[in-house]
Amino acid sequence: MNKKIINLALIIACAFAFSGCWSWQKIISFGYLQSEEEKFEEKARQEQEKLIAQCETGQSIACNNLAVNFSRLSNFNDAKIYYEKACNNGLVTACSNLGQIYEQGLVDENIDEKKAMQLYDFACKNNDGVGCYNQALLLHKNNPQDSKKVLELLAKSCKFEYAQACFLLAKLSNNEAKARKLYECACKFGKCEDK
Repeated sequence: MNKKIINLALIIACAFAFSGCWSWQKIISFGYLQSEEEKFEEKARQEQEKLIAQCETGQSIACNNLAVNFSRLSNFNDAKIYYEKACNNGLVTACSNLGQIYEQGLVDENIDEKKAMQLYDFACKNNDGVGCYNQALLLHKNNPQDSKKVLELLAKSCKFEYAQACFLLAKLSNNEAKARKLYECACKFGKCEDK
């Protein structure tokens, strides 16, 4: 009996070894056991293949989504490439996302807030709420005394249905009725947290 079990184990181990599967977890589970991280990475790779094909046909949203996919994997070099491609093809949300890469110095640790501000401004002027919000935050960081412009940008962002901007405006408001209305907008757009 023990000899049969040992033989079976050796056959299974050899089969997996010759198939290129050297993980003991996979040998024991016949290749079906994956960690959550492995599942996430495999799903991301499959999604990347599909999105690369779509992006190469000029689909800007696919390029942006591919860049988001790379960002989730902390591959900011490739994310930047695809955000640029989508931005250059006119997807303003991608321009705002690209601005984050420059602002945070996610590629080669080169922070370029001027380039980020240009991208946010372009996105905001083309009706992207995230662009207006990011522009407001960066402006406040570098020029905190210009609160009027910051509030204008946040209001514009809220108008473009960016919930985080509505929520922040509500928190900053001294007018209780206006704040309540802004909280309702934020909730309607997806941010229903307690005040």
